[in-house]
Amino acid sequence: IPDQSGYIPKGMFLQYDKLCVLKLSACTFIFTTPPFICCHSLRFLWLDHCKGTKTSTDVAGKEEDIRRFFQRLWVLDVRYTDCDQILSAQMLALMTQLRELNVIGGKGWDMGQLLGQLPNICKLRVKKSDVSCSCPENDLFSKMNKMEHLDFSGNYSVSTNDSSPMTSLFGPGVSSSNVWCLETVIIVDGCDGVEK
Repeated sequence: IPDQSGYIPKGMFLQYDKLCVLKLSACTFIFTTPPFICCHSLRFLWLDHCKGTKTSTDVAGKEEDIRRFFQRLWVLDVRYTDCDQILSAQMLALMTQLRELNVIGGKGWDMGQLLGQLPNICKLRVKKSDVSCSCPENDLFSKMNKMEHLDFSGNYSVSTNDSSPMTSLFGPGVSSSNVWCLETVIIVDGCDGVEK
């Protein structure tokens, strides 16, 4: 991106409608109406050290494009990027086909936003992050019945809504039918309070 602050110019991606993979580093754009929503074939989005500008009021007529764009994503990789907007409950609700979510270096993100979301997720990684969870621990993954891989490595802390540490990923209220596809759970170098 030629701009020193990494601001993506309007219309930059209009000619890339067949783009399947996009990796952006140190870029600035509006997360809720990204400049690449015109890339209808995009399946893999990788954001590293990106910054979101304030929410745009210019969403009239773009709601369908935004919904279709996020619905078509298969992999979202968010590294050292502000998670509050891109991983809000409203945005996650659009990502119905997402198979893999990687959050690395997240700060202050409420994992409770995942509750009831991402029905097709197979791999979930939240690593080297400082996150919280505003929902009951045993409900967090209740709708993710296709998840095969869960990685919580190297997190600074994972606390619940009452600021106490998260102690269990799958509480007693979670039936085995909810996690029957789960093959791998990784919890190393962090999350000391979580039962392994």
